[in-house]
Amino acid sequence: MSCSSTVRRQTAVPVSMRDLLRVRIQPLYYRLRDLIASYHVIKNGEEPYGSTVKQLNTLIDKYNQILASRKGKRKEEDVAI
Repeated sequence: MSCSSTVRRQTAVPVSMRDLLRVRIQPLYYRLRDLIASYHVIKNGEEPYGSTVKQLNTLIDKYNQILASRKGKRKEEDVAI
């Protein structure tokens, strides 16, 4: 057994309640997203679908920025070790 495999086993993270909920909620989120997008197309962007899509896109952009910054930090930490 190599040292690196021992380290990997010790740093394995157990499945958390958050991960379990994410697995259950993700398909529901995608269904809701697709439904809103469909109404947005059918109604040619009329309200409330136009503003709802803009708000959701703003939130998604913010979350993507947060994730990108976390990935950047993780890469910096890996280099430092």
